[in-house]
Amino acid sequence: MQQPVELLLYSKEDCPLCEDMAAAAAEAARHVPLTVTYVDITADPRLQSEYGLDIPLLFHDGTCIAKHRITAEELVARLKRRLGLR
Repeated sequence: MQQPVELLLYSKEDCPLCEDMAAAAAEAARHVPLTVTYVDITADPRLQSEYGLDIPLLFHDGTCIAKHRITAEELVARLKRRLGLR
């Protein structure tokens, strides 16, 4: 079995776009094994300063693979390309 893809989602509470991206990741997990670590940027002044209005951001292996919006289908396709899967 393939190891789960580890994703990092920078977000904050009461952020509709963040909630949408989290839902897209949850749906994508039905097609590609993945885990998502959620990071609330408001808990870290450096992250808040760096990413402020750019959230949500979704990272894989240190690379931003989605900013603001992505559908589950787009996320699955990007992950498959990154991982060399069909």
